[in-house]
Amino acid sequence: MSLNRIVSEQDAASQAREAKTARLRELRLEKEADDRAAAAALAGSPKKVGPKRAGKR
Repeated sequence: MSLNRIVSEQDAASQAREAKTARLRELRLEKEADDRAAAAALAGSPKKVGPKRAGKR
């Protein structure tokens, strides 16, 4: 193999890895944002309170 071909293959592998990393990062950030929004919605909603129960006296 020639040196140019080896370097070219390494560049292609590096670019593919960077593209995959960027895609996975975007998916992770999107999921984290969705999780934060869901947590905020749960925190902002009023809690359900059941009826008071008579305790032992």
